[in-house]
Amino acid sequence: MFEMAAHVYYVNKHVKQYLESNELEQTWNFLLEIQQGSRYMQEYSGELDYEISPHISKIISCYNEFLQNGYSSKRYSFLSEYSHPGPFAFGQHYEGDYAFNCILFVPPPQDASKAPLAAAISSTCTVFLFINSLLFLAEEKEVSQQLIGFSEDLVKSYRG
Repeated sequence: MFEMAAHVYYVNKHVKQYLESNELEQTWNFLLEIQQGSRYMQEYSGELDYEISPHISKIISCYNEFLQNGYSSKRYSFLSEYSHPGPFAFGQHYEGDYAFNCILFVPPPQDASKAPLAAAISSTCTVFLFINSLLFLAEEKEVSQQLIGFSEDLVKSYRG
């Protein structure tokens, strides 16, 4: 969700810039690159018809503008530890049994305080915020109101 929040911010920022400059063709080309771009298809399959979509590092750097002080890069690095193979990802699935000098594999904790749930909810609400901004540009009100309701419900359920 954090990557998606960064991605939606990136798209939102650039679409607004192009539309404000009345660069409709550039807006269209940007959206094609974002929507249909595939680094894999371009680099590994030799399908030159595909644009190369922006690398996630570029998108995360752009998201730093919104979160400020390099927070986006730091948070992305932290959350990546939970999804890429490493001690934080694996640490949720084992515990040491020091009485028998062994490692036991266990289900991940169900306690929300032990998971990066707050960061996931924050990212989800940010995705909704920037999608809502694009809906506003398109004068779409029905879906916009539903996104606001989802965000409010998500935050309420986490607090509750």
